[in-house]
Amino acid sequence: MPRREEISPCAAQASLLFPRPLFAGPDTFTGGLLLLSCAYLKAAHSLSSIMTTTTATENTTTTTASENSTIATPVESSVLPASDSQTAETNDMQAPDAQEPCTLRATAEEVLRRLDKTSPLAIALSHGLHVSDLALELYDALVSLHDLPAIWRKRLAQAAILHDLGQIFGMKGHHKNTLLLLLEEKAVQDEKIAAQVHELVSALPEGEHLVVGLIARYHRRAWPSTRNALFASLALQDRLGVSVCASLLRIADALDVAHTGEVRELRVVLDKSGVVLELHGANGPCASLEEHALRARAKGELFMDLFAREVTWRLC
Repeated sequence: MPRREEISPCAAQASLLFPRPLFAGPDTFTGGLLLLSCAYLKAAHSLSSIMTTTTATENTTTTTASENSTIATPVESSVLPASDSQTAETNDMQAPDAQEPCTLRATAEEVLRRLDKTSPLAIALSHGLHVSDLALELYDALVSLHDLPAIWRKRLAQAAILHDLGQIFGMKGHHKNTLLLLLEEKAVQDEKIAAQVHELVSALPEGEHLVVGLIARYHRRAWPSTRNALFASLALQDRLGVSVCASLLRIADALDVAHTGEVRELRVVLDKSGVVLELHGANGPCASLEEHALRARAKGELFMDLFAREVTWRLC
């Protein structure tokens, strides 16, 4: 069972969103708080857009009236100049661009090609690439549920590829070591491995290391919590994104827990009662495939608590 830093699931869920002084205790909250918070953020964004549009319309009307009058009265506009507005919109959608090719994946595949396939780094990358595919299947199938901006799809893919990078130091605490490696706060003694890790870390877009690192860090054990100073330092929207992506990464990781790639294909069905994972195995609906499903159900606790949806499975 995952360790939750000594707080109940509901309290853990609440701590994703608010500093601890703002909630009284675990009985204050119920499942689905994340959905309510997402709805609040969307409503706030919509209201902001409406207010900006209204202000722009009022300014345009005032300017037109001024131009038609005998004495022109200058009007200060609260809207950005066209060039600045377009730049801001472009930066919002492309910083970093969620649609550009995943250079990290290409880098990981190239590094993997040069490695001894039995080395810890090779095992971590091979597993990570497969988990990334499974995680994106979950993300795409559940987009109507989580409704995250497109950039989080790329962040999830990157975190999935690198989530076991810390295993070069051993299994114990490897999720924390992955975060430290991505933040370049832990040194690798072997020069050759250090160069390969640097190559991978450098493939991440500038400014993305913390968010991607936190998704990877929370792929196991403790749930995201504001007890973690790095997580607490994020804006509310980024806490939501990290938490959702971590919940999906946990399930995807469990589906390849043996690092065998046995789950060849994943189909996700979303209905009112929950999420059904249709697992297609290399050897059909065998006992080992069911073990992966059971593991995914266990590691799906964070997802189930966030969205108040059950995770079940079908073997194909």
